[in-house]
Amino acid sequence: MVDAIAAGAPVVTLTQETQHRLIAEGVQNTIWVPPGIELKPPLPAGEKAALRRKYRIPLDEPVVIYAGDYRH
Repeated sequence: MVDAIAAGAPVVTLTQETQHRLIAEGVQNTIWVPPGIELKPPLPAGEKAALRRKYRIPLDEPVVIYAGDYRH
């Protein structure tokens, strides 16, 4: 299968790790497209605590956010 991919159209990867792995397997025609969001630095502890209080999120509990789509 790698031979078929290697000879075809570019393979788009979302991480450089995946791109490097594909190149190591012989797929030379790869394009790395990083995620389309700008990551901001973490909030200072005081601001983070204030936001958690504002939205009634416990200060000592982890928060998990899924920004994807459940449709397949």
